[in-house]
Amino acid sequence: MKKKQPYIIIAACALVLIVMAVAGILKVSIKKRTGNEPEYIFLYAENQNSDYPTTQGAKRFAELVYERTEGRIKILVKPDAELGSEMQVIQQMQYGGVAFARISLSQLAEFIPEMNVLQMPYLYSGPEHMWRVLDGEIGDEFLLKTREHDLVGLSWYDAGARNFYSTSPITCPMSLS
Repeated sequence: MKKKQPYIIIAACALVLIVMAVAGILKVSIKKRTGNEPEYIFLYAENQNSDYPTTQGAKRFAELVYERTEGRIKILVKPDAELGSEMQVIQQMQYGGVAFARISLSQLAEFIPEMNVLQMPYLYSGPEHMWRVLDGEIGDEFLLKTREHDLVGLSWYDAGARNFYSTSPITCPMSLS
């Protein structure tokens, strides 16, 4: 019987900690707003560094949200993959730990394979064509597909049309023969 006592004490302590945590959460949610603090704080995950254009865009987005909600909503932009890799961030978004992120299409296609079609080489004749597709009905349909995976696609970012990444120069298209 004496062997069970440490477990009972540990369980009782854990229960007390849980009750205290719940009480703390309730206290925070009930606390009256003084006007100086936001009602809501959301996380925005970005895998690039602070000076990178997409991170700068995220910061501007956060500023606009703060201004247009008169300080009721604050978005904290976390650069440098501080909140994890893009794959980890997608999972965190699905469970509500992260509210916003700019995710590469290649990573999103791991969850939504239909998105791969948007990455096909030479799919677009140029940037104007790409934006007509993404800002049109087809782009809207793909954004809606994210909802099937507990995500909400808000918009598209441009990483450049016809970009290739290679460790050696690409001088001509390869023949498949």
